[in-house]
Amino acid sequence: MKILVIVIVLLTATIAALITGILTRWNEASATTAIIAGGTAFAGTTYLGLEILSKLGILPS
Repeated sequence: MKILVIVIVLLTATIAALITGILTRWNEASATTAIIAGGTAFAGTTYLGLEILSKLGILPS
């Protein structure tokens, strides 16, 4: 289950980074920062969400 959580977090972070990068591509300096920040934020919230669901018994831990 931990590997599945890690894979989902990485996929979510990658998708978030791509979307953020596309939206901010006209300004390269801020695009890099936005990709890092966006990816990290999405990964963090996804991981927390999955942890909460497993604690509530909705997902197996």
